[in-house]
Amino acid sequence: MQLGTETQAQSAQRMYDSRAADYEDSWHPASAIRFTSRLSISPGDAVLDLCCGTGLNFFAAAGRVGPGGSVVGVDLSEGMLGVARRKQAAAAAAAADPELESRCLLLKGDVTRLDEVFASAGLGDKRGGFDWITCSNASWVESSESFVGLATAAGLELESFELLEKVMGEASTYYGLDQADEVFDKIANGSLTTNLDVNEFKKTARPLFREEWANAAVDGKVEVADALYMYIFRNNRGKLSE
Repeated sequence: MQLGTETQAQSAQRMYDSRAADYEDSWHPASAIRFTSRLSISPGDAVLDLCCGTGLNFFAAAGRVGPGGSVVGVDLSEGMLGVARRKQAAAAAAAADPELESRCLLLKGDVTRLDEVFASAGLGDKRGGFDWITCSNASWVESSESFVGLATAAGLELESFELLEKVMGEASTYYGLDQADEVFDKIANGSLTTNLDVNEFKKTARPLFREEWANAAVDGKVEVADALYMYIFRNNRGKLSE
């Protein structure tokens, strides 16, 4: 497949299917612990985990809601969900809890089309039926204020904001202007372009990347921060976290 001909959903499936087997051999488990430890999920709560992947946030939430609660995880990647389902089956057997797989559901689907995902799973209209909606995304590319603007425009109220530093256990890295091609090649040869013909992409994107790289520089250096923004928003019924 040529880069630029696939949808965002197809890109996500391709990239994360290729990463599923060793996804947790990384900084992601520790990051999930930091993320979920800041959420006051309680016994009996209903949680929706968007882009649940291998279930790092999903299983943390399942342990918090207990037998009286429920968790629904949704992801597009069959590879990532396969890992999560194997973990779920093992957890159910170890805990002698046959109901774990019925109250904590893993669903394949597009998180931008949740009505269809819920309908295909026989869940009906679940909008507004959750105490928490969680989503982790390490690649938010705008400012902290821009995301708040999107959420408040959707009727949500910001409850708290925190900058989580050293997510991958590293400090910020600084690059010179002359390292633009080095960084570009690292990105272009990574999971973004797995199984794709990237020659035309590199030819077109490289000059654009160089331009943006120069625009991002301060005193001749570009900072790549090892950090995440964490937001908790509240709607009229409960809380949403990002």
